[in-house]
Amino acid sequence: MRLRPFLPVVLFAFFLTISSMAKAQIGVRAGFNAYNVISRNGNGNELYNGSRLNPGFHVGVTYDYLLSNNFYIQPAALFTTKGYRIKDIQEYSSVESYLTPYYVEVPVNFLYAPKLGKGRLLLGAGPYVAYGLGGRGEYYGKTMVDGVVTRNDQSADLQFLSDTDDLKTGKWAYGKTWDYGVQILEGYEFNERLSFQVNAQLGLANIHPDSKGVKSTSKIKNIGFGVSVGYIF
Repeated sequence: MRLRPFLPVVLFAFFLTISSMAKAQIGVRAGFNAYNVISRNGNGNELYNGSRLNPGFHVGVTYDYLLSNNFYIQPAALFTTKGYRIKDIQEYSSVESYLTPYYVEVPVNFLYAPKLGKGRLLLGAGPYVAYGLGGRGEYYGKTMVDGVVTRNDQSADLQFLSDTDDLKTGKWAYGKTWDYGVQILEGYEFNERLSFQVNAQLGLANIHPDSKGVKSTSKIKNIGFGVSVGYIF
């Protein structure tokens, strides 16, 4: 369905609608991400040996509304990058690759925000759902034979897919389109406007695609953390 990429945004709009009568504030948020994956094959062994954190970013809008004294609910709509990096350096060869998928994501955090000094302490947790939009993959390979160095550099757009048979020519597979999970956050809000927070996120969805209609026994889950700055209007 063509509307499926916009479902997280539709969910965010729903929260805006049901909270229209509440004391609410719109804000913006942007910051730095670092993501990796938890990967296991059917035998429980690591699927992507040596995967590392892949740096990225997130940006979007938030909507805070008061539930009761010091308790808030905060849905948001974010554009965010995730993925992972692999780096393998040997004596006569090296490989480094980056897979950076793009998602539109709707987290819904439940916040406890007691007064602390001139501002508020922010403690929160909640679920998220995300829809993959695409992304970019890069591969840098180098080998040395008899003193001669040969390079093999490649790049391609990433494709989200449920089955590897659906992979289009010239694209690299990342994983299934939908991701969901949980996150926690901690931060501080200055003068009810400017805020700073750190968050950690754990994907619960297995995004490893199937093959030829056969359900995969391997598992891949997104995991990462972020640091961001927000401003409430």
